[in-house]
Amino acid sequence: LSEAKSSEEVGEVEAEIIDRFGNLPAEVEDLLNLTVIRIKAFHLGVSRISMKKDQLTLEFSKEKKIEKKQIENLRDKIRMPLEFAADGTFKAFISLNKLDQKRSLFVKNLLLRL
Repeated sequence: LSEAKSSEEVGEVEAEIIDRFGNLPAEVEDLLNLTVIRIKAFHLGVSRISMKKDQLTLEFSKEKKIEKKQIENLRDKIRMPLEFAADGTFKAFISLNKLDQKRSLFVKNLLLRL
């Protein structure tokens, strides 16, 4: 998993584990989700992801230039309460108040949509 470069590669590892051992325990699902999150965040230029209480923060690297169209695209795809800040780096703050699924799965699916 540490050498995976795409979500497809993680999916292949997941399929192999299921084939050998059957259904995945929650901890293994979380590990696979976090691996996809790490890969996708890297490709999007996200340097930091944090969750505090009911807020997810995506912090983009200083080298990543965010255009107005990209912000609009982000807002349209997320469809949840969203705020932005730009204090040296661009940050997106996403409210998770009404989240009805596992947080790691939500973050993975969110990044895959971007």
